[in-house]
Amino acid sequence: MTTVSTTDLKNALALLSKVIERRNTIPVLGNVMLKASGEALTLSGTDLDMEASIAIPCSDTAPWAVTIGARLLSGFLRGCVGPVSLEPDAEKITLEN
Repeated sequence: MTTVSTTDLKNALALLSKVIERRNTIPVLGNVMLKASGEALTLSGTDLDMEASIAIPCSDTAPWAVTIGARLLSGFLRGCVGPVSLEPDAEKITLEN
């Protein structure tokens, strides 16, 4: 399980939202990639013309990577306070606050 600050995650997602397209012909371009390794969680997004990546501190974690809809993640974070825990599985990711 990886734990990050809600504020850090919200700020990183807000910066990435400038790159991630809301309306696109390729659905995966509306996603943000979350990649954990060591003590950093890297968020990445692209619109195929520009790419942005932001690393935020997290709890020590085993390496993993997953994509999730940027709007879905943003909606979840809207009501969060305190740290957020992310636990990836083979076909899903569990978010807890």
